[in-house]
Amino acid sequence: MRPYWFLLLGIVLLLLFGCANAKKDTNKIKNETISDTKSESLKEREMSEIKECSERPTKKEQEKCYDQFIKEKMHFKTAKQALQEIDDAANKDNSLRLSCHDIVHAIGRETYRKFNNSIPDAFNECVQTCHAGCYHGAIQAFFLGDSYQDDYDPHVTIAQMKEKVKVACKELEDDTKENFQCLHGMGHAIQFYVDNNLTLSLDICDALDTSFQKESCYGGIFMENVVSVNKETRWIRLESPLYPCDGIDSKYRYQCYLMQTSVMIEIFGEDIEKMSDTCKKAGEHVNTCFKSLGRDRSNYIRIKNDAPYEDLKKLDEEYKKDYISGLIYALLDNTWNGYYAFPFCSKLDNELKDYCYRDAISYLNINLGTPKDQIRESCNLHAPEEDKQYCTNRL
Repeated sequence: MRPYWFLLLGIVLLLLFGCANAKKDTNKIKNETISDTKSESLKEREMSEIKECSERPTKKEQEKCYDQFIKEKMHFKTAKQALQEIDDAANKDNSLRLSCHDIVHAIGRETYRKFNNSIPDAFNECVQTCHAGCYHGAIQAFFLGDSYQDDYDPHVTIAQMKEKVKVACKELEDDTKENFQCLHGMGHAIQFYVDNNLTLSLDICDALDTSFQKESCYGGIFMENVVSVNKETRWIRLESPLYPCDGIDSKYRYQCYLMQTSVMIEIFGEDIEKMSDTCKKAGEHVNTCFKSLGRDRSNYIRIKNDAPYEDLKKLDEEYKKDYISGLIYALLDNTWNGYYAFPFCSKLDNELKDYCYRDAISYLNINLGTPKDQIRESCNLHAPEEDKQYCTNRL
């Protein structure tokens, strides 16, 4: 069966039918955290419904089930209220925390429909809960409309795809975070559409204009290559843990290696030493590979598991900072504030602690465009009491 990223196939399809929406007022920075919106907790019956959806035999059936559940809920709820409820429930249930991205896709799809089929309006209602799943769901609905669960035979030419990807995210260029989510999702869709033909997907992304656009699109392609349920067509060789990164054009290797330890986990399981030894063979991208390892292990922090601290004890000193960077970037991308990252940093020793806070603050400011006064507020809200001043002193 096709993976849930089948839904993102619409990024290519509906573009080709000329769908474009006028940009609304999306220039304001969304600073609220998920805790800013009050809402009821998910009722026990609703938790049972979510569990029942997750146990459907195929991704397509799961998505239909989630959509029906969310459509009923959002008769009387805003997107932020629905996201709040999912977030609250995930805080009590680790299994939901790890799987909630698919569920909040449905919130994004329903929000897009409720707000006049406009990506900017839908994005304005979303927040970053569960790795920005609401944004991704809105993109799915925008490009595929109400028929996203049907099968398609659109006969789209590669030349047409290259022209249309240039305008797919045009209306979101003023907001770095939202523009990235759009471009990243488009990479997923392209890779699915060409049946995991990595060379062709990357060539289509190369039609984009800027380095930021291309890198964001590449990242979605390499992630889809790993997570695709259609494992037979993935560009992955379980006997070659650095493939395809070690054989592709050098301009693609950075984004490839940022995902490569997800491949290694399929091969080595939880064996950190084996993954570390393999990363050391990545040549000029060895540091990138260790960032990938940190990113992959970041989920443990989100479910309050201290495994990453044990990982650090097993890594060579020269690679610990790369691991930390990859881990905190993933945590910051998940919340757009220090909710998870600052408490993680606080438990590190001396130099690594200082590096962690400084790197987290820099990423928030430069990569996510967060103003320093908002970072200071995040220090006060999310750093442990004994570290609040420590955090703000590194601004």
